[in-house]
Amino acid sequence: MGKMMKYLKQYQILCGFFLTICLLRLWGGSLLPAGLEVEKEKAVSSFVEAGQEEMAVEAEVMEKEAAEKTGKMQRDLPPKIALTFDDGPSKYTKRLSEGLKKRGVSATFFLLGENIEKYPEAVTKLAKDGHLLGNHSYSHGQLNQMSQKKACGEIARTNNQIYECTGEYPQYVRPPFGECNEQLDCGVEMIPIFWNLDSLDWKVKNTEKIVQMVTEQVQEGSIILMHDGYETSVEAAFQIVDMLQKKGYEFVTADQMVLD
Repeated sequence: MGKMMKYLKQYQILCGFFLTICLLRLWGGSLLPAGLEVEKEKAVSSFVEAGQEEMAVEAEVMEKEAAEKTGKMQRDLPPKIALTFDDGPSKYTKRLSEGLKKRGVSATFFLLGENIEKYPEAVTKLAKDGHLLGNHSYSHGQLNQMSQKKACGEIARTNNQIYECTGEYPQYVRPPFGECNEQLDCGVEMIPIFWNLDSLDWKVKNTEKIVQMVTEQVQEGSIILMHDGYETSVEAAFQIVDMLQKKGYEFVTADQMVLD
């Protein structure tokens, strides 16, 4: 009903414009006394200005309503967060991958080349289960303390190992300790992904404390850092997913967080 009234008002304004044009033609045909010419111009100008002002108000109202609808749609979207795991694969990675898949969650795994050599089948499974794979160097050395040749060698070697297991080269990298030389140029364009919520799972090695750490600090846009080399971390990850899904969070891969 509201929209019909708006359209009716706009129609009335348009009709007014047409009426004005007709009057102008009549007045232009010297039907008006010369002394009323100024009054004619004022009347026409006032009418046009009033019509334009009303249309501007209507446009502003419509724009505000559209913005409110867009804002409501955005508010209705579930908050997105990302689970990421460093230093894998390990003997627990397959179990972690299966558990996340059962929960409908795709995570991001930043892999070490030296561990890929030990568990290549786990890397293949991660890819098949729909997880995003990234490069975490070969030996977990601090890249910004290496020569460019050595650092690039670590990246290239791990890229090749991931390709051998999955048939695809990774596009993302997480430098160990989050430290990397900004001038590092290995001839391969890769997008770095860091984190903004550290579970400290490697330190506490306690499932309950890991879950508490994450669930108390999590918010929309959190990129959670965990490690799949500890059984406590795997169990914590399952509990974190179960709890946060109930609260309405949506788990996505880390690339969706940095590219959105």
